[in-house]
Amino acid sequence: MSDYKTAIIGVSGGRARGHAEAYAHIDGGRLVAVSSRDAEKVAEFGAEFGVPALLVEKPLAIDGEDFAAMRDWASRAPSVKIAVNHQLHFQPRRALLQERVMDGAIGEVRFIDASAGLNLAYQGTHALQAIGAFHPAGVPRSVFAQVSGADGLSDTPRQHLAPDRCLASIDFDDGVTARLQCGEQAPRVGRQGLHTHKRIAVYGTRGFVHWWMWGWEISVDGVVESGRHEYPEQDILGQAAMTEAMLGWLAEDTAVHPLCLDNSLRDFNVVLRIYASALRREVVDLPCEPQSGLIPALRTALGAAPGTYLRDGDE
Repeated sequence: MSDYKTAIIGVSGGRARGHAEAYAHIDGGRLVAVSSRDAEKVAEFGAEFGVPALLVEKPLAIDGEDFAAMRDWASRAPSVKIAVNHQLHFQPRRALLQERVMDGAIGEVRFIDASAGLNLAYQGTHALQAIGAFHPAGVPRSVFAQVSGADGLSDTPRQHLAPDRCLASIDFDDGVTARLQCGEQAPRVGRQGLHTHKRIAVYGTRGFVHWWMWGWEISVDGVVESGRHEYPEQDILGQAAMTEAMLGWLAEDTAVHPLCLDNSLRDFNVVLRIYASALRREVVDLPCEPQSGLIPALRTALGAAPGTYLRDGDE
């Protein structure tokens, strides 16, 4: 594999340190530059050096208009390879459990239960991506959801705007159903802090697998195995494996990254339809052209003023 030079743009947050530390475990590339946030300089940098790939942090978007802008921009730059940083996909223990499910160890998948202690924008996208990681062949066809709490919809520098709590039922084209929970009502499986409570359980005809930030278990035909792990150690290795997968995609077009933009757009379409379902109080179909103005509508619906509920085609 070629020795790629990489840069981190935006180093004010903790995730930048995670990206940098991961390079101690990466053979195919090296970190050579960092930069603070400045949209104009970033655009100039990309144009000057012909950036071939982007590894971007979550969430991919906030509202329907952001989603459409990202999708449309990518369609105009097909040579740029884009992946979204959901490094949990590559954490060693979770990756092993994903492989066992793919190999049929628990039989045919029937039901998936995923959750996160923080809201959809902060960590719910991790849980949603996990559903796709354990069931990559499934195509989401409909969603029925409820949300509550407007604190997370307040403007902050990070712009992780989402209702405080979410409960959604997602139906797939093959009959599998997934339940997604985000917020303080989600199962407590971590240590201190709501950010330590990400988890997923996958149930099949022969057993189940269960992964959380600090442990795992698998049951096959009644035989149970389980264990513990340290999340920070797993996370650095996952970050490294995710970055190396990006370098592999750069080296070989057929080695498409599992966190590629197409998959992330599919997942975020689900997020937007969760909002639409909650606002409309009904089951909504997937996929669908995203509606704009969902976040303002949620602020209205969850605040003191009477709600304004959107229908397909409303702006």
